[in-house]
Amino acid sequence: MAQSKKTMTLAEFVKSRQTLSPLMEGREKLETKDIKDKEITITDFDIFNFRGRPAGVFITAEHPDKFTFSGQVITSIFEDIINAYGEDNYKAELAKGEFKCKLTTKKSESGFSYTNMEVIA
Repeated sequence: MAQSKKTMTLAEFVKSRQTLSPLMEGREKLETKDIKDKEITITDFDIFNFRGRPAGVFITAEHPDKFTFSGQVITSIFEDIINAYGEDNYKAELAKGEFKCKLTTKKSESGFSYTNMEVIA
């Protein structure tokens, strides 16, 4: 568990609020648009609570020094993976470097655009 606010310095507290996931530490943000419609290999992901809702971040083999935020749809997919495989098992699968996919833009029936994940077999 994180240190309480009372035992943290102001700088430590602010830093803890800016780093939502350990995957973000020491990495720069990579915009989704920069990897959209390209084959990527997801090597790790994390889900965290942001303003009372689940949010996600992931790392790719192609850009190991960067992280990308996952949108609501991809975060939901990540949650399903964790629920189906368990923490240890999905991490072991990702470590194989075989989870290749492509992020694409889709439209919902109501006309809302969202980022979808297409798995590459």
